[in-house]
Amino acid sequence: MRIAIFADIHANREAFAACLAHAHDRGATPTILLGDYVGYGADPKWSVTTVMDLVYKGAIAVRGNHDDALANPRDTMNAQARAAIEWTRDELVAADRNRRRSPLRPFRCKLSECLALCRWRRRR
Repeated sequence: MRIAIFADIHANREAFAACLAHAHDRGATPTILLGDYVGYGADPKWSVTTVMDLVYKGAIAVRGNHDDALANPRDTMNAQARAAIEWTRDELVAADRNRRRSPLRPFRCKLSECLALCRWRRRR
Protein backbone atom coordinates (compact mmCIF):
# COMPACT_ATOMS: atom_id res chain seq x y z
CA MET A 1 0.00 0.00 0.00
CA ARG A 2 1.25 3.48 -0.88
CA ILE A 3 0.23 6.37 1.34
CA ALA A 4 0.23 9.96 0.10
CA ILE A 5 1.45 12.40 2.76
CA PHE A 6 1.38 16.15 2.13
CA ALA A 7 2.58 19.02 4.30
CA ASP A 8 3.25 22.75 4.04
CA ILE A 9 1.18 23.34 0.93
CA HIS A 10 0.88 27.07 1.69
CA ALA A 11 -1.68 27.68 -1.10
CA ASN A 12 0.75 26.71 -3.86
CA ARG A 13 -1.76 25.37 -6.34
CA GLU A 14 0.68 24.30 -9.04
CA ALA A 15 2.91 22.32 -6.69
CA PHE A 16 0.03 20.74 -4.77
CA ALA A 17 -1.81 19.76 -7.98
CA ALA A 18 1.37 18.22 -9.39
CA CYS A 19 1.99 16.24 -6.20
CA LEU A 20 -1.63 15.06 -6.06
CA ALA A 21 -1.40 13.89 -9.68
CA HIS A 22 1.88 12.11 -8.96
CA ALA A 23 0.38 10.33 -5.95
CA HIS A 24 -2.74 9.39 -7.92
CA ASP A 25 -0.67 8.04 -10.83
CA ARG A 26 1.16 5.76 -8.41
CA GLY A 27 -1.98 4.53 -6.72
CA ALA A 28 -1.28 6.13 -3.36
CA THR A 29 -4.17 5.77 -0.95
CA PRO A 30 -5.06 6.79 1.70
CA THR A 31 -4.11 10.47 1.88
CA ILE A 32 -2.77 12.25 4.94
CA LEU A 33 -2.50 16.04 5.05
CA LEU A 34 -0.24 17.53 7.71
CA GLY A 35 -1.35 21.13 7.74
CA ASP A 36 -0.43 24.60 6.56
CA TYR A 37 -2.74 24.59 3.56
CA VAL A 38 -2.76 28.39 3.43
CA GLY A 39 -0.25 31.19 3.83
CA TYR A 40 2.18 32.75 1.32
CA GLY A 41 0.76 31.19 -1.88
CA ALA A 42 -1.64 32.84 -4.30
CA ASP A 43 -4.53 30.36 -4.31
CA PRO A 44 -5.84 29.73 -0.78
CA LYS A 45 -9.44 29.12 -1.91
CA TRP A 46 -8.37 26.31 -4.23
CA SER A 47 -6.14 24.80 -1.54
CA VAL A 48 -8.88 24.87 1.11
CA THR A 49 -11.47 23.47 -1.29
CA THR A 50 -9.12 20.72 -2.45
CA VAL A 51 -8.25 19.71 1.12
CA MET A 52 -11.95 19.71 2.08
CA ASP A 53 -12.77 17.52 -0.94
CA LEU A 54 -10.01 15.09 -0.03
CA VAL A 55 -11.29 14.87 3.56
CA TYR A 56 -14.84 14.25 2.30
CA LYS A 57 -13.34 11.31 0.39
CA GLY A 58 -11.67 9.90 3.50
CA ALA A 59 -8.35 11.72 3.84
CA ILE A 60 -7.09 12.67 7.28
CA ALA A 61 -6.18 16.34 7.73
CA VAL A 62 -4.31 17.97 10.58
CA ARG A 63 -4.51 21.72 10.96
CA GLY A 64 -1.22 23.63 10.92
CA ASN A 65 -0.38 26.89 12.64
CA HIS A 66 -1.08 28.95 9.49
CA ASP A 67 -4.51 27.32 9.14
CA ASP A 68 -5.26 27.92 12.81
CA ALA A 69 -4.20 31.56 12.50
CA LEU A 70 -7.10 32.19 10.07
CA ALA A 71 -9.63 31.76 12.86
CA ASN A 72 -7.34 32.51 15.81
CA PRO A 73 -4.96 35.36 14.95
CA ARG A 74 -1.76 35.23 16.96
CA ASP A 75 1.09 37.59 17.66
CA THR A 76 3.66 34.80 17.75
CA MET A 77 3.95 34.65 13.94
CA ASN A 78 6.53 36.82 12.22
CA ALA A 79 5.40 39.90 10.32
CA GLN A 80 5.57 38.21 6.91
CA ALA A 81 3.47 35.27 8.08
CA ARG A 82 0.89 37.58 9.73
CA ALA A 83 0.62 39.63 6.53
CA ALA A 84 0.13 36.44 4.49
CA ILE A 85 -2.61 35.23 6.86
CA GLU A 86 -4.41 38.60 6.77
CA TRP A 87 -4.29 38.59 2.95
CA THR A 88 -5.47 34.97 2.88
CA ARG A 89 -8.38 35.73 5.22
CA ASP A 90 -9.45 38.63 2.99
CA GLU A 91 -9.17 36.45 -0.14
CA LEU A 92 -11.24 33.64 1.35
CA VAL A 93 -13.93 35.97 2.65
CA ALA A 94 -14.10 37.87 -0.67
CA ALA A 95 -14.33 34.62 -2.64
CA ASP A 96 -17.11 33.39 -0.38
CA ARG A 97 -19.40 36.44 -0.28
CA ASN A 98 -21.87 34.94 -2.75
CA ARG A 99 -21.95 31.50 -1.14
CA ARG A 100 -23.58 30.30 2.06
CA ARG A 101 -20.70 28.13 3.24
CA SER A 102 -17.66 29.90 4.66
CA PRO A 103 -14.23 28.51 3.78
CA LEU A 104 -13.06 29.58 7.23
CA ARG A 105 -15.43 27.17 8.96
CA PRO A 106 -13.27 24.05 8.55
CA PHE A 107 -10.51 25.68 10.56
CA ARG A 108 -12.71 26.19 13.61
CA CYS A 109 -12.62 22.56 14.77
CA LYS A 110 -10.04 22.15 17.50
CA LEU A 111 -8.70 19.36 19.69
CA SER A 112 -5.77 21.18 21.23
CA GLU A 113 -4.19 24.60 21.15
CA CYS A 114 -1.69 23.94 18.37
CA LEU A 115 -2.94 20.88 16.53
CA ALA A 116 -6.34 19.68 15.41
CA LEU A 117 -7.58 16.63 13.58
CA CYS A 118 -10.30 17.96 11.31
CA ARG A 119 -13.27 16.24 9.76
CA TRP A 120 -15.37 18.62 7.73
CA ARG A 121 -19.12 18.44 7.23
CA ARG A 122 -21.04 20.15 4.49
CA ARG A 123 -23.50 22.77 5.67
CA ARG A 124 -27.05 22.37 4.48
